[in-house]
Parts: sequence; structure tokens; C-alpha cells
Amino acid sequence: MEVFTLEKDGFCGTYFKGEKHLEKAIIFMSGAGISQKLTESSASFLIKQGYSVLVLGFYKWKGMPKEMYGIPVEYVELAAKWLISFQEQKIEKIAIIGTSTGAGYALLSASLCPQISCVIAISPFDYVMEGSGKNFSRKYKSTYTYRKRDICFTPNIALDKGAHALIMEAKRDKRYGLRRTMRYVYDINPPIDESRILIENMKADVLLLAAKNDDFWPSDEAVPRMEKILSESNYPYKVKSIVYDKASHLLGNISGMSWVLKRLIRLVIIAEHKFPVECENARKDSVQQILSFLNEW
Repeated sequence: MEVFTLEKDGFCGTYFKGEKHLEKAIIFMSGAGISQKLTESSASFLIKQGYSVLVLGFYKWKGMPKEMYGIPVEYVELAAKWLISFQEQKIEKIAIIGTSTGAGYALLSASLCPQISCVIAISPFDYVMEGSGKNFSRKYKSTYTYRKRDICFTPNIALDKGAHALIMEAKRDKRYGLRRTMRYVYDINPPIDESRILIENMKADVLLLAAKNDDFWPSDEAVPRMEKILSESNYPYKVKSIVYDKASHLLGNISGMSWVLKRLIRLVIIAEHKFPVECENARKDSVQQILSFLNEW
């Protein structure tokens, strides 16, 4: 295991050298605000399969910014550069896997980093939004930067109403309710065209996974939209997408979560409460889909 820090390496992460598939390496990221320990636990199914995995932090880990704006694409770029130059292992192919916010970051990074030849986006969104500060305050800056310049973003004018007002609005709307406030904020603040992630610029096989009627953000709209864009642009690489009918935003491996957190998830996320068995089955299937896709890549 090798540990990377912002001060020493320019990115934050942990590398687990695999025992199989030695020519392949995976950069793995969880969603926004997920701890380093839980992110490493989420990546454990890949490590157990013998893959070399670099678990990458981009927000809120120890020593990293606590506000979600100005996240450099260079974190991924530097991580990929390190993998290619790793002397102990001749790595020929790099995949990137991201969940939720990490999925959007993975898509954006792959569109700018040609070294990445496989992208697996779990519950992704395909537009760059305005970053946010403490208590969801506006920053008027992009969530992401590249070469120290803001990536074009959609202004999050919904946040001008304030968190309390947005919660009350969502609560009054029968289509949303208190537990779907995040989805409400995205739906009333449609993205501008200029902020779309140019996924057609990727040079990678792509697997897109989402849940129908995602409670957190419109990944269920983003996945078919991206598939359509790639098809119409005659994208020359493999593309596969799955939108699970009864599932939640939480796809992929969450086995490392405590029973308390899993219980809280069951209470907070509507799909997890209504379809607990189907949500768990979708997670299991999504893990197998990821492993199969990586095996064929």
C-alpha cells in the first residue's frame, strides 16, 4: 500500500497493488463528502478481485478543502501519470470508476485525460454545476477547474432562496417531499448547454449505471442522454448503460457501511424504504456488471 498527499504528490489517495490483471489499474472515487475509510471499503471488491486500485480523494478528506468548489481535474491527471510511471508494475491501461459526484468528476476527467481507457460512472450527472460553500451557500465558481481555470458551469440560482426555503418548497410538492429535496433543487435549476461534460471527447469504453427516478439528482435522465449523444457522435468505443427500475442512488458496493448507517439510509432514501430487496439486488447486479465490464476491457 502506498499513500499520497497533496503536499508531497499533488493529489490525495491510497494505492493498493493487485495480484492479478497487472497490466490494468483503476482510479476509484466515491461521492462528495464520503470519508477515506468508507471509500476504500467501497473499492474493496475490486481489490479482492486482484485489481490494482488507487483510491482517490477530491473533497473533504484530511488535508483537503471542506468547501465543494475549485476541485482540480489535475488530481486525476497526476494520479494517472503516477500509475503509468510506476516502476514496480508495467501498467498499460487505466480505468476510472466514480460514484455520484465522483461519477461526474470521472466523466469530466476522462474527457480531458486521454490516458483513461475505461470509465464506469455510477449514478452520474453529465453537467458541471456551480460549486457550493458551507451550508450550501453560493460561491459563483465552478465545482471543477483545469489548468487553474474554471470549467464552464451552470449557476445554481436555486440556492439564492436559501436552504430552509428550498426544503419547505420540496416538502409541499407531492412529487418530491422532504426526502427528495436534493432532486428538487436540480430539477428547478436546469443546466445550461455550455456546462455539459463533453463525453464524446473521451477515448474510453463506458459503463453507465443509474436508478430510475433517482432521489438525489437526475442520473436517470443523464444516462440515456449520454448514451444518445455517444451514439449520434459515432463514438468508436464500447458503451453500455443500465437504468434499474427499482433501485436507489446507492449502487455499487456499500458493504463497508455500518448497520447504523444502513438503517439511516433505509429511513432517509425513499427507494430504499419502498423497495429494500430490489435495491439490494440492484447493488449486487451493479457490482457484477462492473466486474464483467472490467474483465472484457
